Amino acid sequence: MVKDKEFEKYLNQLSDPNYQGGSWSLPENASVKEKIKYEICREILLHQRKHQKTDEELAQKIELTLTETQDILYYRIANLSLTQLLNCTKKLNERNQMVWTNQVWI
Repeated sequence: MVKDKEFEKYLNQLSDPNYQGGSWSLPENASVKEKIKYEICREILLHQRKHQKTDEELAQKIELTLTETQDILYYRIANLSLTQLLNCTKKLNERNQMVWTNQVWI
């Protein structure tokens, strides 16, 4: 019965229109700009994992709020500008922590 209550709580959380958890997927008919933004988010996430940084540590490095950083890490590309993402990669690159691969800075 405890598992049923936990599952019901989880379903309610997912059904909440204000729920911000989880990664967004790229739309099937994504524009070139959306694809680029998505790829930059992916590369920043890979950078975070490679360097074993917390969300807070990454936010500090790229000089964004935690919420803005989590938008990147959860691929919420509608909340992000391309300029903002490019500035993040520049900040990571300035610290000699990013390299050019797959035609995107990571």
